[in-house]
Amino acid sequence: MAVPAAMAYGADQSGLVYGYVFSAAGAGRAVDTAGAVAWLGEGGKPEREFIWLHFNSAHAATEHWLRRHLDLPEEFTDVLKEGSRSTRIEQVHRSLIAVVNDVVYDLMRQSSLQVATLWLSVEPRCLLSVRSQPLQSVDRLRAAVKAGETFPSPLALVVHLLRDQADVLVQIMRGTAEKVDRIEDSFLADRLPERANLGGIRRDLVRLQRLLAPEPAALFRLVSRPPDWVTLEDAQDLQQSTEEFAVVLR
Repeated sequence: MAVPAAMAYGADQSGLVYGYVFSAAGAGRAVDTAGAVAWLGEGGKPEREFIWLHFNSAHAATEHWLRRHLDLPEEFTDVLKEGSRSTRIEQVHRSLIAVVNDVVYDLMRQSSLQVATLWLSVEPRCLLSVRSQPLQSVDRLRAAVKAGETFPSPLALVVHLLRDQADVLVQIMRGTAEKVDRIEDSFLADRLPERANLGGIRRDLVRLQRLLAPEPAALFRLVSRPPDWVTLEDAQDLQQSTEEFAVVLR
């Protein structure tokens, strides 16, 4: 069946946007679909080598390829079907399931809040990320890989994404502070600002908090009792990144 151009945008015929195999030293090399299939079927892989596959969920062939080549937790396929958008990371059996959101918000131009969601399945030797539309955070992560930054594990890639998300929040809060300062200046100058300005900011910030706040109970369980394949360094990095994110969110 032919795939419409709009559905195939940014992906090959299988729905793969791009993939990387990471060596034991943490360096990534690009692989196409054929290379990914070969790596997944290969026995005797070097210790600590792992793969990252990034798919477009809007592509008609993606679901079939994932079912055929990956043994994904049922809970992850359910999350994909539901289209869950609330940020979270939780343990399911020996895997981790994460939902990360990208936010585009320009207070200065009074643009509407735009959110793009990334769904992740994290296993000892495989990171699968799936999106329906491009995300800036994933583009930044890919740029870091291409620039030679090393990642010792699939979870290290997820930590990078969480820290990027916190950076975006910091930028939004700085923009919010500038906007509110201008409103206060208007009050001091006896020029009443439009009430809708403050109301719109309040609504957007409430929505941001609802979408981006990780589910605390699941996160606490994960940080306190991570899967046995998660290294101490990765667990500490995850805890630090989530604590930084929580501070910014508050």
